[in-house]
Amino acid sequence: MVECGTGLSTVVICKAIEQLKSIDSSYSPTFVSLESEEFYLQHAQDLLPDKYKFYVEIRHSELVEDVYSMFRGIRYKDVPAGPYDFIFVDGPDYKTDKGGPSFCFDLIKYIENSTAPVYAVIDTRVSTVYVLQKLLGKKLVSYNGISRVGSVLGAKKSDLLSLTEPPSAHFVQKLTNGTLDLKFKKTV
Repeated sequence: MVECGTGLSTVVICKAIEQLKSIDSSYSPTFVSLESEEFYLQHAQDLLPDKYKFYVEIRHSELVEDVYSMFRGIRYKDVPAGPYDFIFVDGPDYKTDKGGPSFCFDLIKYIENSTAPVYAVIDTRVSTVYVLQKLLGKKLVSYNGISRVGSVLGAKKSDLLSLTEPPSAHFVQKLTNGTLDLKFKKTV
């Protein structure tokens, strides 16, 4: 498991691991939590109950911009080697240095590098859900507007749409023979 953005959710995930281990003592997941802000990292380490400290490795990582197709996002620079089948996205802050909105890119990186389907929960990152729905489709990526939580259900690298590929022959034929309905409104 990877958690993008260390916080209270780190304790909740550790508690879930503890409960699963009480059912199956052989359950021993790798759990890495990433944080870009030193203050929050130190705060989380200080507040994490001692009994959970061996369940999670909390790491500091700088942030970098990354691009997939036409989408530009922010991700942690030091992505832990997997495989990871569950990602909890609650960070990083996805504002660019120029102050513009972006999205949390990390999940794309994990999907690209995973050999198994990736499941995820995305907490209050609407732009991240939007981009993932464009790249993976609404069958794999859902969003609940009331709870502001998104989910990804078993995405694989082959599910990622590439918007930089040439258009399909069917699209080109419709465009060139005039059957593609392109309506433009004149704006003043």
